[in-house]
Amino acid sequence: MKNQLLDYMNSLESHPVFDNDYFKLVRERKMTPQLYAVHRANFFFRTMATVIGIAHVCAAAASNHDQDTLILFSYILNEECGDGQKSKCHELLMEQSHNLYGQFEFDSPALTVRDLEGRRDGLRDEKAYSLVIDETKDYRTKIHALLTRNYPTMLGVAYALETHASVMLTCFRDMFNLNRKHLDKDDFVNKVEIYFNCHLDSGVEDRHASDAQQCVLNNCTSEAALADIKYGIDATLEIQHAMWNGMYRQATQILGK
Repeated sequence: MKNQLLDYMNSLESHPVFDNDYFKLVRERKMTPQLYAVHRANFFFRTMATVIGIAHVCAAAASNHDQDTLILFSYILNEECGDGQKSKCHELLMEQSHNLYGQFEFDSPALTVRDLEGRRDGLRDEKAYSLVIDETKDYRTKIHALLTRNYPTMLGVAYALETHASVMLTCFRDMFNLNRKHLDKDDFVNKVEIYFNCHLDSGVEDRHASDAQQCVLNNCTSEAALADIKYGIDATLEIQHAMWNGMYRQATQILGK
């Protein structure tokens, strides 16, 4: 069964989510202020659930007495949380980098995750939230449902997301480089690109994908588990692909293509 799963995972390299139309567009076309605002809002809304999902994997691993998965994903969670340093927390770096870039390149007002999700007062920025497309909202809802379906499915979801992350972040780092006109190069590298590089340098995301793969293989112990793992992977990649397709349609409308 593990060999079947390895063959299946190797076949995923050709999945269209890894070279979708939105990735192709933003690597080639210059952004407008409106498109950047839409991209940032949807990327924030999509990505804010990362830590929640990883924490869920840790809790489920503990409940299932899966020490290997608990150890590996606790390490990933620690990295996402800045190794205990709030200033290096990936969500904070995401906000700071995207807002600085938006300020200099597109004269965009700042945006925070809480503006989209709801602040402590229970309110959210409805203008910013209106930029989040239906497919991104579906992404959040459907990924949550998959994560809570059963343990093997959850591990398949985690593997799919970690496998997709490196390709996604590399694409968007290239997009930021393509659109940089006004921001000083040193500031760009040290205050904007740092968000992408902390994931991509030293193969951090590739290691996350490798760790997630090992966790999946460890739990591929029956035909039923194999089916659930594959279901989690397939569904996750399709949900993510649907979101990028939605972003592509929105981008082409904005750009008048």
